[in-house]
Amino acid sequence: MYKFVDTVEGSGTGSTSLSLQTIFNGFNLDEMLSDENGSFITLTVTGRANLAQRIETIEIPGLNGVLEQIDPTIDVREITVKYKIADKTNEGFRKRYNKFLALLEGSKKVLEFTDENALFYATLLENDVPEEESNNLVGTLTFLCSDPFKYGPEQVAPNSEPGNGRNYVLESEKTFSFSNAPTTVKYESLDVSNDIKNLIKADSTVTLSYDVKTDDDFKKGSTNPFVGMELKYIANDDIERYISYNSVSFDELPDGNNVLRLNRQFLIVRDLKEFVYLRVYFRDFSGTATLSNFKIELGDTATPWSPAPEDTGILEINNEGSAETFPVVEVKLKKPTTFVSIGNGNEINMIGEIPDAEEPVYEKYSNILMDYLSTTVGWEKIKFPPYTGTITDGIISADSQGFFPSSYGYVPGLEWHGPALAKSLSEPLQDLYMHFSSYLRATDPTSVGRQELYALDSANKPVMSLHFIKDSYGKVIRPEIIVYKSNGEPRKILSLKREQVPDWKIHYGYISIVREGRKIVARADKSTGLFGGVRDARMQVYEDVKDEYQRPVVSVAVVFQAYRQSPALNRNRAERVYMDKIVQKEGVPYIATTGDIITFDHPQNVIYKNGIEVNKEKAFIGQYFALKPGKNALAIEPADAIESMTARWQNRWR
Repeated sequence: MYKFVDTVEGSGTGSTSLSLQTIFNGFNLDEMLSDENGSFITLTVTGRANLAQRIETIEIPGLNGVLEQIDPTIDVREITVKYKIADKTNEGFRKRYNKFLALLEGSKKVLEFTDENALFYATLLENDVPEEESNNLVGTLTFLCSDPFKYGPEQVAPNSEPGNGRNYVLESEKTFSFSNAPTTVKYESLDVSNDIKNLIKADSTVTLSYDVKTDDDFKKGSTNPFVGMELKYIANDDIERYISYNSVSFDELPDGNNVLRLNRQFLIVRDLKEFVYLRVYFRDFSGTATLSNFKIELGDTATPWSPAPEDTGILEINNEGSAETFPVVEVKLKKPTTFVSIGNGNEINMIGEIPDAEEPVYEKYSNILMDYLSTTVGWEKIKFPPYTGTITDGIISADSQGFFPSSYGYVPGLEWHGPALAKSLSEPLQDLYMHFSSYLRATDPTSVGRQELYALDSANKPVMSLHFIKDSYGKVIRPEIIVYKSNGEPRKILSLKREQVPDWKIHYGYISIVREGRKIVARADKSTGLFGGVRDARMQVYEDVKDEYQRPVVSVAVVFQAYRQSPALNRNRAERVYMDKIVQKEGVPYIATTGDIITFDHPQNVIYKNGIEVNKEKAFIGQYFALKPGKNALAIEPADAIESMTARWQNRWR
């Protein structure tokens, strides 16, 4: 038990600098509920160190005692917070207490205490208070932790902390030899990790090091001789800056035969805006000099050479908790691949397929359109018969956050109405994948609106459409996905009522449709933020056995709609339109290509590609494995396709 003793009983106000304070869902209760007129004080906390195990036993006649099942599980945890809340006036007390209760809403929210760098996921179970006889009450909060583990802050690998020895130079074992270097500079290029932004930060220190070997005939010339390495970048002040290490010119390399490892430290004065190059250079010496084992690391100490983690495909992770924990591993690719896998030596998770030597590989998904809707250039006004309402002469504008309606173009007598912009595809699509990302928000519960993406045929008639809709009182945004016969008759493949998606508010989401042969897959997702992970997914499959919904798609159209003169949504933005052509061939298809990001989210049992769930591509052998306590080595394959890789996890304790 952790205690705070109030030395001024009934004081009515309290300090917010106490060592023990309660933080729930990001709100520090002691700070937010304390001012010059009253206070909230955390007095004691119990339950953080408690542990109860569920042990299954079997009674066997003739056996002393019982038979105990192996691997007991941990029971739920309850954490009790004793608090004091006070105010100078009755009215002030009621307002303070109402605010207090409002801050305790939500389930499985982060619960923290300021005397410990750890957190729990908790839901308020009970608030026990005595009769309210004064403006100074002592009560207890009981939080239920259905996940009984204690968690530390998020950890990241590769570790970018100073002194950890991470090398940012790719293929750093390369060797460069020069003989009788001229007085003009000779350069050779190296590459750096995509994570260089973590290295080049203001007020940080960077260390460069490399091996240099010279032969008996090596001798410096008289016209500014040097060998060394140089990194050039553009800083956030738009000025070109250099980290340059000239070993010969610093007299660190004498004439004659030498084998040395040289290093130098540099203070970074500005954050990186753009990386330009990293190169090795030589000038003005006779004999031969050989440079190898290049390293750039964060910190003021040169550590022994080691390859960049991107070159080995190995992520070194130290789980400092006492219990297993589940990682999120993100892999960015530098070339197409038929599979991506992560493994710990005993278990593996994988999407895609590893081809046999004789099997051909091909691109199954060929991207036709990827538009982040930051400009309306290339889009044209269009009118066509939408699922409901009327296309008007309203205006769709764009900025860095996507398309939005500047004007809905209302004309008296219209019900659902709004503008549309269309964009032609580079080729007609039969088998296809259409994906739409959007953000809708209604602060006014009476507001209504629709955001839609249509796939159109050569006659500008809808073939299929994706909809996010708010058409009733409240804040819920609901999805619909529709296909159309050639005569315009619609069929809803997926249509959810507001009571089926009660948590789809302040809505960031994805909505998509796949048509592959006669199979049509409709899917709608609520995400954690713009292009974030999926929180809730809904899917429906339809077989077009009569070939009624097979017209080719030649263009797409974004539509915004309002209803009559009702209040419009205060946030109605289209964020991204994505169209892929699905190719049917014999062999093994590429699962991802250059620039794609594959995320293995083991805590949630989900795999994402560019923020879109692709669990259907998971290999049968795949497992969402945990990190064991202590050191773990995760192998990422294929190593030659990796541009960068990152693991995130939380240490956790029983």
